[in-house]
Amino acid sequence: MMRIFKSDLYRLFHTTGFWLTLVVTLIAAVVSAANKAIGGITMGTSALENMAAPNWTVYNTARYLSFSTTYLPYVFIGLFVILIGYEFSQQTYKNTLTAGIGRWQFIISKNLTLLLTVGVLIALFFFSGVLTSAIAGRPMGAALGKIISRILLYTGSQLVGIAAVYALATVLLVLFHSTVIAAVFVVVFPLFVPGLNSFVHWPWLKYIDFLSTSQNLTAGILSNQTLGRFILVSVLTTIIAWLASALILKNQEL
Repeated sequence: MMRIFKSDLYRLFHTTGFWLTLVVTLIAAVVSAANKAIGGITMGTSALENMAAPNWTVYNTARYLSFSTTYLPYVFIGLFVILIGYEFSQQTYKNTLTAGIGRWQFIISKNLTLLLTVGVLIALFFFSGVLTSAIAGRPMGAALGKIISRILLYTGSQLVGIAAVYALATVLLVLFHSTVIAAVFVVVFPLFVPGLNSFVHWPWLKYIDFLSTSQNLTAGILSNQTLGRFILVSVLTTIIAWLASALILKNQEL
């Protein structure tokens, strides 16, 4: 598994898509922080209503940027295609599996490589935005340690949500061998769930609104205590989806 992990990282760092994704991520953070822009694709009115009037300190920059992280899963689709989608669209995964790598190891390695890359990019997104605010001469608003801990909290809460969405997309990719279907799911699912919830108001739907967790935490809709339940659902969804992908792959002919 470590061999796949290393080869995937090597291949990723030698693609234009990775460096383009990195540049877009950094530019988005800098522009948002510099222009004091708050917003996100799945940002609902409840989040806006519960958030106090913006006060752009360095500390609050990290808070406000958490809303903009809802754009990032769409930016990261290219990484999903490079690391996982390409294997199935080109049928190259067969070479790896026939070389003695287990299905479970294959799925885990691919997804962990993706999550490691995505986690680093999300953290860079926050740190570059916070640095932009500091360079702009805005007041700190909190001690440096507290700012860093906030960045790590928002990075982690967003990452587990993205992991769940991409894990479900992996199931579709393995099942249909279609990068298009998986990519469309990544785009549609985060929009569909909150949209459906606004009509039916089913309480359980909020737990699969994976990409809204960090922004609801920022807006005060979600407490730190309740956050654990949302993270648990995301983690369980991710693990179950990985298992499903491995089982589907195991029952397919090479």
